Amino acid sequence: MLIFEAYKKFNGFTFDSSFEIKDGTSGILGASGSGKSMILRCIAGIIKPDSGRIILNGRTLFDSVKKINLPQQERRTGFVFQNYALFPHMTVAGNISYGITGGRHEKKIKTDEMISSMQLAGLENRYPAELSGGQQQRVALARAIATDPDILLLDEPFSALDEHLRSFMLRQLVETLSVYKKNTLLVSHNMEEIYRSCEGLVIIENGKVSACGDRKQLFRSPPTRSAAVLTGCKNITEAVNKSDSDIFLPAWGITIKITRDYSNITHAGIRAHHIYFPENTDGENVFNVYTASVSEAQFSTTLYLKFNSPAEHSNDYHIQCELDRQEWKRITNLPQPWRLSLNRDEIIVITDDSNRIS
Repeated sequence: MLIFEAYKKFNGFTFDSSFEIKDGTSGILGASGSGKSMILRCIAGIIKPDSGRIILNGRTLFDSVKKINLPQQERRTGFVFQNYALFPHMTVAGNISYGITGGRHEKKIKTDEMISSMQLAGLENRYPAELSGGQQQRVALARAIATDPDILLLDEPFSALDEHLRSFMLRQLVETLSVYKKNTLLVSHNMEEIYRSCEGLVIIENGKVSACGDRKQLFRSPPTRSAAVLTGCKNITEAVNKSDSDIFLPAWGITIKITRDYSNITHAGIRAHHIYFPENTDGENVFNVYTASVSEAQFSTTLYLKFNSPAEHSNDYHIQCELDRQEWKRITNLPQPWRLSLNRDEIIVITDDSNRIS
């Protein structure tokens, strides 16, 4: 388990975050400049907080009250930096063996094991400048794991890779972490990377943690507006309680039914892929919509839609929805207004007491 509490004051920015996570792989999700990488640097001992405490598996790495601040080399952390930070004058084998303790024979055995497991055979004598981005990332990951750290810290390790290679490396990372079986923290601003590779999730905004918990639960029911945005909800609007199961959305001009009574509702939202066009148009939460604009990709189509009245221009819309090509083909020639359905079980509800971290 990791207990993290840290406060650090910078010019124009205050970092003040605390959370607890269990063993396994957890993601830290946030916008650029929100303080994601700061968490990793505080854990590794690269940055010293002004106050707080950091405890990993019962071992105190930092405690401002007890005046404990272990040096980096004693924290047993493995760090993969965004730019990989490989030693340019060392070969692949040299980079991986760096930091491994023991005699020459033991270091050789461990290095060979990492080269094999990370599929780097044949590259042992190459230098970083002679490697592709994906190969460099594998070397950096092998070097971090080779020292058998208590926690693996990954700082946006896929940001420098193209889309195809990122998908391949993410799959390989998940396989590697299943063997590593220790604490891992993955920093990213990409929700897909987090969702595919992590069980736990920490959401950070402007230096503060806004949510922490099970990844599936936080994606299903984000507790704050910022958490909803960061987890990919593209349709969020202000909401007002109307009755026990009804809320009014002023900007959209519609009243929708929700699963239960919430007090102090501030916003409601629906994910773009949770919007449907039913053939039976008599159900609840079914509304007239008109198309403001359409954006077609290779395998999906995004519609920008306005409730109740025709759009006056392409930016005159309330919500966007994402359809696969087959569904888009089904509705494209239907006369407007179309009938759109919002499933009450998939509506995100946000209340004004949602800043509390569970």
